Amino acid sequence: MGFADNVSTESQTETQQEAGAEESETMDQHQGAFGQEETLKEPSKETTPDWRDALGESARAWADQKGFGSMDDVLRGHENLERLKGVPEERLVKLPVDDSAESWNEVFTRLGRPENADGYEVPGENAEFVAKAYHESGLTKRQADMLTEKIASFEDDAAKSRADQISEKIEADYAAMNGEWGGEYDKNLSAAHRAVRSLGLSADDVRVMEESLGVKRTMNMMAQFGKATGEHQFAGESGRSGSVGMTPENATQKIKQLMGDPTFRDQLFSKDKAVRQAAMDRKSELNRIALQ
Repeated sequence: MGFADNVSTESQTETQQEAGAEESETMDQHQGAFGQEETLKEPSKETTPDWRDALGESARAWADQKGFGSMDDVLRGHENLERLKGVPEERLVKLPVDDSAESWNEVFTRLGRPENADGYEVPGENAEFVAKAYHESGLTKRQADMLTEKIASFEDDAAKSRADQISEKIEADYAAMNGEWGGEYDKNLSAAHRAVRSLGLSADDVRVMEESLGVKRTMNMMAQFGKATGEHQFAGESGRSGSVGMTPENATQKIKQLMGDPTFRDQLFSKDKAVRQAAMDRKSELNRIALQ
């Protein structure tokens, strides 16, 4: 091997050694980098602060009792509560625990009950009593108005039903009397009128008797009494015709005609005092003439 060959071989050996040293250094650097990465990836040992630490003792106890795990839970709960109430706080009504009148007064006031009984509009003779009862019962004005209207409607229906029943009974009684008395009808009716006069009964007295006993029974009783006392005129009878030129016989026939008229019977038992009084006055005048 010549000198040149020796120099070449030594040069190659040095080059290989340098390359090996660089490779070794590079591997050490990589290992160091990996080691640093592992160190950075280690989890932090610091803990997150408890959100309840900022609360007072009672608030924290309440949060624990309700099972709130975070402030988000608290806010959601408050949101749900507002949605459940649906109205502002001032519109909420708290029912009393006991059933005393004092405990309910605040509830009734919140619901709209008038300040006193004068706040109601109640018609009729018993208005003061009814208004006081409405107030003690805690009714609002709207409720009281509805109840008053319902009662009035019920009374109207009841009065009409009773008037219809009385009217039908009167019509049936007069029909029965006409059938039983036959040709003696006018004579018996005149005798009944004489008996009424002799007994000093007013038209209202006769009407009460007719409503309780029935027209037929009342007229039969009066007719029997009138016939028993004879056909002569009682003291004070003059035999005159009425002030309007109507004879007693005409008045008797007119009474019979009116009592068979459904319209007049409705007026006689009308709920309207003015209508009822006018019909009663008309019948009383005819009775007065018939008894002359």
